[in-house]
Amino acid sequence: MFGNRAQYWVNPKTGKPRYLFDELYKDYPDPWGCERAKSVLSKKILLEMISEDLETRSRVLDVGCGEGALTHEIKKKLGKKAKVVGLEISSVAAARARRRYGGVRFIAGNLSSLATRPRYDRVVLSEVVWYLSATFDYSIQRIRSLMKTSGKLCVHQFFPRKQRYFRNIRGLKGFLKVLRKHGFAAVHQIRIQGSSDGEVLLASFCKK
Repeated sequence: MFGNRAQYWVNPKTGKPRYLFDELYKDYPDPWGCERAKSVLSKKILLEMISEDLETRSRVLDVGCGEGALTHEIKKKLGKKAKVVGLEISSVAAARARRRYGGVRFIAGNLSSLATRPRYDRVVLSEVVWYLSATFDYSIQRIRSLMKTSGKLCVHQFFPRKQRYFRNIRGLKGFLKVLRKHGFAAVHQIRIQGSSDGEVLLASFCKK
C-alpha cells in the first residue's frame, strides 16, 4: 500500500504514470470519494448538461466510471429506456459497480476495447482527464468516433493552477485547445473558481 492515493497512478519521483488502479481499489474503498459526493452542486450541474435535449431512448457512455456512482445517477436521471454504459479500466472497480447498481452495463476495459457502433448521444468525462493524458490525443479522437453526429461530450474536471504532472495537456487552456484541434466546439462552459490552487470546468461540447 502506498501512503498517498495519487502514487498509485503516478510515480512522484519520475512523474511517469503507474496506473495501478486495481491495487488502488483493493486498498481503498471509494478512493475518489464519488459515493460521498453525489449531492455536490457541480455533479447536479453536470447531470443537467448530460440530460439536456436528450430523447427517451438515448445512449450515454461514462468513461472512467470507477465504482459506478455517477453512472447510476445518470441512469436515474434519464430513466429506464436510456442505455447507460460505464467504462472502467479497473476490473475490481467494475465488478463492484455491477454488484451495486442494476440497469447499467459496466465494462472493464479502455476506449479502444469499445465497438464504434452503435454510437452514443453523450460521452461523459468526470474527473478522468489526467488518467487519459498519456494518450490524450488518441483518447479524444476515439471519443469523437464513438459519438453520434448530434452527440455531446460532457466534462467535469479540476485543473490545478500549478500543474506538476502530465504537462502535455498544459492545463485548462491546453485541454480546450486539444478539443478544438479534434473538432469540438463548446456548447456550455462554466468555470468555478473554488480555491486558490485551481478551477473546476463544467462544460459540454458538440462536434463542429
